[in-house]
Amino acid sequence: MKRHLLSKNKLVGAVFVAGLVFSNLANAQVFKYGTKVYKASDLSTADQQTLFEIDNEEYQKRIALVQQAALNVYLTEEAKKAGKTKADLEATLLAVPEPTDKQASDWFEQNKTRIPPGYTLDKVAGEIKNLLREQGQREKREALFTKLKAEGKLVVLLKEPEAPLVQVDTKDLPMRGSAKAKVTVVEFADYQCPHCKMVAPTLDELVKKHPDKVKLVFMDYPIKGASSELVAQGAYCAGEQGKFWEFHDLAFEKQQDLASNDAATNLAKSLKLDESKFASCLQGPAARARVAKSKAEGDRLGVTGTPAIYIGGRRIKSHDLAELEKVVQKAAGK
Repeated sequence: MKRHLLSKNKLVGAVFVAGLVFSNLANAQVFKYGTKVYKASDLSTADQQTLFEIDNEEYQKRIALVQQAALNVYLTEEAKKAGKTKADLEATLLAVPEPTDKQASDWFEQNKTRIPPGYTLDKVAGEIKNLLREQGQREKREALFTKLKAEGKLVVLLKEPEAPLVQVDTKDLPMRGSAKAKVTVVEFADYQCPHCKMVAPTLDELVKKHPDKVKLVFMDYPIKGASSELVAQGAYCAGEQGKFWEFHDLAFEKQQDLASNDAATNLAKSLKLDESKFASCLQGPAARARVAKSKAEGDRLGVTGTPAIYIGGRRIKSHDLAELEKVVQKAAGK
């Protein structure tokens, strides 16, 4: 496959062209039952999302292969110009400093939970250094690939699959930003999810930077057990006293304390809510129903983990502010 791609990639002026184009997934025919032909868009929303994720995994594999193929073309051409071998030029361009003992030690400390018991730093230091060296070379390749695209020398023609367009039921749910904002960002999250805590400030910044364009809707998707459900219910009850977002922000700030059965009550006390009303709400059916409804909506959409973010009705993977802004611009039609 790689040899075939290399034979088809040719230097035309200053542009590399790499072939293979994805079809529109929504219009793809997936099966025939009786006399009816079913398209991907005829599947359940959850199945459409799963099909997209499978397609996207294949796309990521293809883009990695095409990226390497394009770089091989570049290296071959540049080596010829410089009178060097491709291997020598590649070694020069992708050279990275030898990882230090401290870098290996730091990596070991940061990833202890992923290392099997009984493995000491002395035993795995060599493997860690190899990993760091490979990571550095990957970053060099990415930087070179990005440079070639920025200079207009490289054009990749693989078409990235687009997530299915869905309608998310956000009626009566907490919102940040202007109700008149054109683009709705929906986040399904669990207050005990570390990645949800990390992305929360980014989403908040997105709304602050684009107050007239973006509104953020938060939807509970508790996946870490009864304590997560209780905190989610507590957020609803805080909202009944006009303090949903204050509770939301404080819950993520105090994430390390949320496993306690008293976590929701303690947060309410910190916010000086009416404790009697809060306790009554927390024990009542309305809070449970709200959280259950939000969770069910996530299930319908095919959410399996958190955070799950939708912009303009499409699921997106990136949590980078600049990338989110690009998606917002596209959803807003600008």
